[in-house]
Amino acid sequence: MFDSVLDRGQAPRARFGVGTTISVILHVALFGVAYFLSTREPVEEEKEIEVTLKATMAPPPPPRLL
Repeated sequence: MFDSVLDRGQAPRARFGVGTTISVILHVALFGVAYFLSTREPVEEEKEIEVTLKATMAPPPPPRLL
C-alpha cells in the first residue's frame, strides 16, 4: 500500500530546485510588498467639522427674600 511512498525508485524524480526557487522568489516579493505597504504613511483626509452654536439658558431669577 505504501510502496509508492517508501520506494521512490520507480517514480520519476521531481525537479525540487525549480519549485523551491519559484516559491522563494514569490515569498520574497510578497513580503517586500507587505513591508512597502506597511511603512507608507496613511492618507488622511481632512473632514470639515460642522459647528453649531446654541444660545445658553437665561440665569435663574434671584431668590426672593421674605
